[in-house]
Amino acid sequence: MNAPDTAPKTGDMILQLDVDPQGVPTVVLLKSGSGDMSIDNAVIDAAYQWHFNGSPARKGNVLLISVQFSQ
Repeated sequence: MNAPDTAPKTGDMILQLDVDPQGVPTVVLLKSGSGDMSIDNAVIDAAYQWHFNGSPARKGNVLLISVQFSQ
């Protein structure tokens, strides 16, 4: 019989964000996930709440962001 895996999950994820000129993410893509769909979805949902310093003169940016997680 195997013991349940109760060790905390930790790791890194890579997100790609398309950010509009106001600094708001409009698209969040998972480039490298955690292996746990619930963690992946929580990080993606959180990323849509982020705001970046933007400039109205820019058309937007694509950012790659490394996220470390611990559950």
